Amino acid sequence: YRPLETSLCEGSDPLAVCLALLGLHSFSTIYLADLDQIEGRGGNEDVISALEAAFPDVEFWVDGGLSEKEGASPWLARHSGGLVVGSESQKDVAFLQGLMEGDETRLVLSLDFRQGDFLGPEDLLDMPALWPCRVIVMSLGRIGGDSGPDYDLLAGIAAKAAKLSELRPVDVIAAGGVRGVD
Repeated sequence: YRPLETSLCEGSDPLAVCLALLGLHSFSTIYLADLDQIEGRGGNEDVISALEAAFPDVEFWVDGGLSEKEGASPWLARHSGGLVVGSESQKDVAFLQGLMEGDETRLVLSLDFRQGDFLGPEDLLDMPALWPCRVIVMSLGRIGGDSGPDYDLLAGIAAKAAKLSELRPVDVIAAGGVRGVD
């Protein structure tokens, strides 16, 4: 991945980018992908902590590619934001099941897709009762493009989530393809 380039601010310093985003709108939530941690090249714990300290009114949802409870529990203890569990990082549903047995209010599930193909354990799609109350539908092939969200995919996931409404509401969030006002 190349460093972020934006007309919102000079450079790609995360604190400056966040400040610029908050200058556009008083966002209450910001999603962060710790690409170094996802790719197994360390992580950016210091950056995440600095963002949380600088912007205490913002909930940061962080995807670090975690797939083991040994990594998730300490992360949840150190940080105040939401822990994103990406389906593409999971071998099976055991990790998510273990996390859901605790306080699931800080969990965010990212159901990851590329060209309509689900990336992750297939049974996760058939087990919406395992989903936390916030689910991202991530169309990886559309990130950075102007194609818009995959509405058919979103509708399918939203229909599965609606079946859970008797147990608890599930927010379905679109990701990938959103690049402009239109």
